[in-house]
Amino acid sequence: MPENAPPGWYQAETDAPGTERYWTGTEWSADTRSAMAPPPQASAGAPGDRMTPHGRTLASPWARIGARLLDGIIVGIVTAPLVFSEVDFGATSNAFGTGSFSSTKLIIAALIGIAYEVGMTALKGATLGKMAVGVEIVRQSDGQTPLGFGTAAQRWLPNAVGLLPGALSGLSGLIGLASLIMVFADDMRRSVYDFVGQTYVVQKVR
Repeated sequence: MPENAPPGWYQAETDAPGTERYWTGTEWSADTRSAMAPPPQASAGAPGDRMTPHGRTLASPWARIGARLLDGIIVGIVTAPLVFSEVDFGATSNAFGTGSFSSTKLIIAALIGIAYEVGMTALKGATLGKMAVGVEIVRQSDGQTPLGFGTAAQRWLPNAVGLLPGALSGLSGLIGLASLIMVFADDMRRSVYDFVGQTYVVQKVR
């Protein structure tokens, strides 16, 4: 492989056949994976469609909003029994204003949400909500999906501010609002999560 090759996944001479190693642009990293087929190539797209450098059609903002709403419903249905099983509606003095919550069960509910988001994008390249509306997440570097756990966790990272104590947790709402504006304003329809995770959200090739 030429020494001036751009960053990406390549077959290293010292690795076993069928294995790819990440080239940083100057040296080989320790990260390896099984060789993957080239990303599916979409057609030129309809007039007005925005495309990634890999020829994939970017998902519309409305599809992304629909997917996020569906994911919220899915996670809410799964975690609601944990949250509301610990509510004492007769109590009035606690951090949430009404009711008393078990911090352990709230932590479990939060972990379920994290596992759902990170696990689905790492292994499938899309959550159930994204699958339902026909979109998926690909890496900016090579247009590949699924993302793997490293990229999936990195993409989820902005959500971590919601786990901060007190008023700091309110920053998660600002991040969500910024992401909503960005998917309409950014040329590549990237949200805060896409900038952090170095990803695109694209229409799934049927």
